[in-house]
Amino acid sequence: MKTLRFLLPILLLLLIQACDNNKQTEKRKEAPSEIFMDKGDVQFAIDAERINLNEIELGKLAIQKGGDKRIKNFGAQLVKNYTKREIKLQIIAIIKKISLPAIDTSLQSQIAILSQNSGKDFDKVYLSYMLKDHKNGVKLFQQASKNVVDADLRKYAAQNLLLVNRHLDAMNSIDSSMHK
Repeated sequence: MKTLRFLLPILLLLLIQACDNNKQTEKRKEAPSEIFMDKGDVQFAIDAERINLNEIELGKLAIQKGGDKRIKNFGAQLVKNYTKREIKLQIIAIIKKISLPAIDTSLQSQIAILSQNSGKDFDKVYLSYMLKDHKNGVKLFQQASKNVVDADLRKYAAQNLLLVNRHLDAMNSIDSSMHK
């Protein structure tokens, strides 16, 4: 049921886009149908998708393996936030005709390493990894919000930058309270 709730907006957008494309095609039958995207913009979309997928999977892992309630809640928040972000990026990618990746092997190996721990041990390793990961995410989205050519992707980057900064602040807060 939850999947259907997330897929419905995508399907509606695709339907609207298809109707709009039909109108444009009728007006300009000779117009080229390809969209040319800046290589840097495409690479940003791919990197952002990897981040989305990583955060969703690692959030699920935190819910399962976390010992501290704050870690479990943070994991649930990651799943919720990044699922929404992933859907928005998927919509942009469909419209812009960008092919996005699936979960890569580096994430699978990271999940295997993190899965070996549970409780407080998991919390320490997870927080350390997530702090580093989100600092890298801040850099990516800062650069993209300034350098991406496509307006939709630039807006997406700016919105994600705010989200990643909020997550980084939350993790720093959890980390400092765990060391007291």
